[in-house]
Amino acid sequence: MKQLNIRKDRIKNNWTLEYVGKEVGLTKTAVQAIETGQRRPSFNVLMKLCRLFNVPHKEIERLFTVADENNNLSNE
Repeated sequence: MKQLNIRKDRIKNNWTLEYVGKEVGLTKTAVQAIETGQRRPSFNVLMKLCRLFNVPHKEIERLFTVADENNNLSNE
């Protein structure tokens, strides 16, 4: 099963923070905060990341703790 390291996989694909943000509906700052562990993505963003990086949902759920409503990044 493929594991996800957003920063490593983003760089491997030659994608910018802006590109990933646009694809999942976040700012580049929000994507960077997720990469560094400063913020947790919402469930909706987790699913978008799964599709973008072609990672099974179960794997990304294992790697990240889903944000509660007070820490929801899906609207940034």
